[in-house]
Amino acid sequence: VCSSDLLAAPAVAQSTHSVEGRVVDLTGAPVAGARVELVVAGQTRSVGTDSAGRFRFDSVPAGAYKVTASHVALAPATA
Repeated sequence: VCSSDLLAAPAVAQSTHSVEGRVVDLTGAPVAGARVELVVAGQTRSVGTDSAGRFRFDSVPAGAYKVTASHVALAPATA
C-alpha cells in the first residue's frame, strides 16, 4: 500500500461522497503538511494534511480513484 517513508491510510468514499484519511510515517506518527492528491474521473485535486495528518476531499463523484501523499522530507506513497 505504501512505499518507503510515508504511509497513506486507505481512503474511503462514503455515501456523502467524501474521501478522507490520515497520513502517517512508518512509526505511525502523523505527517502534518503533507500534500495529498486525489485523481478521479481524469481530474486531480489536492489538499494539505492538518497537524494530526488528516485530510478530506468533499464532493467526490462515485467511481475508482487514486490517492497519493507526499512530503518534502519523505518518499511518496499511493493508496
